[in-house]
Amino acid sequence: MKYYFTSIFFFFSFCYTSAQEGKKGNAKLLCYYTHSFQPWQNDTSRIEGEFILSLNEKYSEYQSIQNFNKGIVLDKGGLNGNEISTQVSAFTSLARVIHEMPDAKTNDIIIRKDQQNKNVYVNHGYLFVTRNLFIESLNELEWNVTDEIRLIHDFKCYKALSEYGDYTIIAWFAPEIPFSDGSYTFGGLPGLILELYDEQRLHHFTIHKVDNNPSLLLVDRWQNSAGKFGIKTSKKIIKEIGKKRKLVELGYNLEDDQLSRFFGQPTSPYPLIEDFTSEKKDELLIKYSLYDNLLFKFYKLEKIQ
Repeated sequence: MKYYFTSIFFFFSFCYTSAQEGKKGNAKLLCYYTHSFQPWQNDTSRIEGEFILSLNEKYSEYQSIQNFNKGIVLDKGGLNGNEISTQVSAFTSLARVIHEMPDAKTNDIIIRKDQQNKNVYVNHGYLFVTRNLFIESLNELEWNVTDEIRLIHDFKCYKALSEYGDYTIIAWFAPEIPFSDGSYTFGGLPGLILELYDEQRLHHFTIHKVDNNPSLLLVDRWQNSAGKFGIKTSKKIIKEIGKKRKLVELGYNLEDDQLSRFFGQPTSPYPLIEDFTSEKKDELLIKYSLYDNLLFKFYKLEKIQ
């Protein structure tokens, strides 16, 4: 537990140091999405997670509702970069509050879109268990907009198709909501994406609520993460996923002593999880985003097996 709070302290200290420079203006919309997906290749059972897209014309952030709520708690905590260095006790108390809040059980991925340079920044990982940063471009999505129309929540939506790695993506977007954004890494259409899924329906994103008058300042707390964590190539990320996935499958506790392991200075080998079961294994693979049907453009399951 000691190492967990140390990790939390370091992690959010970094975030708040960056936050002083990363203000992106007020959010114009908060969009609530449900992500339903089939994690395993040989099992049709599905998992659901709740996510929030907070956005304005220039910037957006997509993350689990649990991570979003933790960010709100931090903002209300009133801490800034100077206070973090002088009020360790207060910050540690806040970290304890955050620790007691529920974690995301699925897809701990934070996605930021910069509409000015069309970059999509994907932070994949659960604190220091996995921490992969990679960059995509909205310009790489070549959409074929069709004449097919349907109503979603009383908005007239048009169907568009694109290729995303091995996935054929179908999106329904609403020109009445003039934001070129959407769930997950997707955007670049002349209207907000309200529903999106791949051809096999392994992943399905549906919007269920839009708040068009949020009182929220958008802050890019991750703008310095490239320097802190490093941008990784797809080859390195696949290798990292394969390594961490194997450790989970063998029953090792990857949350042990996260901070020293992040800096390459582990105090001991990973301990084994007591009473480890196949259900626990699947739970952790989903939590750490290490499951079979990951929605990454470069990802192929056979490369990590």
